[in-house]
Amino acid sequence: TKIDLKISQPRLWSLDDPFLYDFELILIRNGVAADTWHHRIGLREFSIRDRQILINDKPVMLRGYSKHEEYPMLARTFSEEIVRKDYDILKQGNCNFVRMCHYPHHPKEYEIASENGIVAIAEVPNLNFTAELFLSDEVRNNSINQMKEMIKYYKNETCIMFWSLFIECFTDTDEAVDFVPSYIES
Repeated sequence: TKIDLKISQPRLWSLDDPFLYDFELILIRNGVAADTWHHRIGLREFSIRDRQILINDKPVMLRGYSKHEEYPMLARTFSEEIVRKDYDILKQGNCNFVRMCHYPHHPKEYEIASENGIVAIAEVPNLNFTAELFLSDEVRNNSINQMKEMIKYYKNETCIMFWSLFIECFTDTDEAVDFVPSYIES
């Protein structure tokens, strides 16, 4: 089922005004709510024109940090309280951009970034590919699948401005020449 949703005079999300709409979808089966999905969504447009990054057609200067989802004593256990403190610290550092390093982060972290007016790069875990890995059809297919799954799952996250295909890989090598275009075109 397709649902068309129209908002007259929408309030756009921006770095200075990170307004999020509350969105709720309720599945009714036999007159009873069978499932509910709640999400907070900002309306915005990201673009690049004349070598400038734009949000809602206005140029922005991105300033930020790389961020892992790992903490002493917690390892990779998610703590909303700690992540919120992280974003308070990022804002104090005049940050408006974060690279969520090496893997998709907890869904709540993307919402927290959006609430704080911080845009993000979301990454798949394609790290340190060697020439042998670039030549592997299995690795190529897995990489394509990971990116498709990440975009499918996180495509409505307001803060995500970029999708990162690789981390610390030499994509200008002969072995990467066929891999990279096939990855991007998928």
